[in-house]
Amino acid sequence: MKRTKNILAAVVLLAFLLPVSSFATSDPGEVNTDQRQEDTSPTVSVKSISVKDTNIPVGEKWQPSSSFNYVELSDGKKLEWNAVANEVNVNGNVDTAIPGIYKITYTYAGQQATANVTVKEMEVIKVQELSIKNTDHQLGNKWDASQNFNYVMLSNGVKLSWNEVAKDIKVSGNVDIEKPGVYKVIYDYQGVKKEANVTVKEMEVIKVQELSVKDTNHQLGIKWDASQNFNYVMLTNGIKLTWNEVAKDIKVTGNVDVEKPGVYKVTYDYQGVKKEANVTVKEMEVIKVQELSVKNITLAIGAKWDASQNFNYVMLTNGIKLSWNEVKDNMSVTTEDGKLKAEEFVDTNKAGEYKIKYTYEDQSVTAIVKVGEQAVKPNPNTNTTNKKILPQTGEGQNTMYLLVGITIVLIVLGTMIFKRRKRV
Repeated sequence: MKRTKNILAAVVLLAFLLPVSSFATSDPGEVNTDQRQEDTSPTVSVKSISVKDTNIPVGEKWQPSSSFNYVELSDGKKLEWNAVANEVNVNGNVDTAIPGIYKITYTYAGQQATANVTVKEMEVIKVQELSIKNTDHQLGNKWDASQNFNYVMLSNGVKLSWNEVAKDIKVSGNVDIEKPGVYKVIYDYQGVKKEANVTVKEMEVIKVQELSVKDTNHQLGIKWDASQNFNYVMLTNGIKLTWNEVAKDIKVTGNVDVEKPGVYKVTYDYQGVKKEANVTVKEMEVIKVQELSVKNITLAIGAKWDASQNFNYVMLTNGIKLSWNEVKDNMSVTTEDGKLKAEEFVDTNKAGEYKIKYTYEDQSVTAIVKVGEQAVKPNPNTNTTNKKILPQTGEGQNTMYLLVGITIVLIVLGTMIFKRRKRV
């Protein structure tokens, strides 16, 4: 019995000490480790709401998302309508039955923005023209609807191609490419319909009439390609094809060793028509620039200048003389040090001498553009050629008085001489 009492006393004492111990270990001045850690992540807030003004036709339904762009957060992130639709407060009413301007205010997280929704009669873009064409089709060849289609012209002037309407255009009718005949095909685009005829028949098969190639002499060590010996392909319909038009399909066999002198045979094959050309690889005269000729010129202030004015010609070692138009694309015209283009250097509004350097291949020469004082232009209203000199005012009257005076003097002298002779 005594032992039972001792056990009971120990249990009571333990129950009393446990809350005291728990309280003692929880120091009110001690902060929990988790609580001591500071939250250093930045606070993201709403920076602004972006909306836009919109125009809608009378009677068309309007949705708040139509005038909404995005919500921009302080960290630069932009939220689209779907991300904020449930939290954005939209105030204002748009009556699409009545034309007018309606103000709609969007509010989100303390930020506001207002958009104008203009309800008005607007041009409805419709199909103005559906253009198709009749075609002749080779028996047995595959046909598709794009072959008879030209374009769709809209009422706003926009012309749509087949690729732009292919998904929406409806084409009905059957074309049996294995049976000659005229087949009607109907095109329907947004309610506008047009009918085209496809005539399936045996047609003239266009073939190669002529494959024209040529023999050439080729410089030892210089790269060769097949286009150099090709002239053209002439078809039975009179069309002449260039190298670029046949390059993908023409077959060229034969080897040309540009490092070894000799005559090499090259065979061209286009749609079963074959021709052979000779390529003679040898040491050939290398044509170089023999002379680059320029001249000095003098210009009046303000006159126009370009590089062709100082240029004479380029003489090649084979005696051919090249004009400006033949060399201008490869001619360099700069200052003497080559740092500036001549056009940037020569200032015809400023008197002085401008030295410019012409360089063509390995030849360089210098020319001078002298800009002088502008010549005095004659007055177009003053005619200085064959100008008649007329007497000035009063000049004719003075001449008359002089003649009268001389006459009087002569009369007086004659009278005096006569009287003296008479006395004698």
